[in-house]
Amino acid sequence: VAGLLQPQDGKPVQQLPGLSVEVSEQNHSDCTLRWYRLKPLDHVRDVTGAGDALLAGTAAAFVEGWTLPDSIFLGLICAHATLFVDGSIAQDLKPDILPKLAQLLPQIHSRHEISSRL
Repeated sequence: VAGLLQPQDGKPVQQLPGLSVEVSEQNHSDCTLRWYRLKPLDHVRDVTGAGDALLAGTAAAFVEGWTLPDSIFLGLICAHATLFVDGSIAQDLKPDILPKLAQLLPQIHSRHEISSRL
């Protein structure tokens, strides 16, 4: 993910720890239940804004026509990036992350794992 982020004022983008997500599904006759299990992180800098980033990233991708599961992946990535900045906003997150990440979706689907070192 760090490679997808844009540097702020020429400063290099911080290196993010890996983000691993295990996806489980359970099919029922009328619906499919999906769980996203995040592997715990050793540390974070600040949790302020991570929930907002999760929702904003998910909504932005969904409005652009992404499927809900793929939109949730983007929201998780946005929340992950927010955990490693002081304050509530990861300044390096820019709208052009959507098309860049869209190109990586087949790779993500083949592994059912997100890695911030993609």
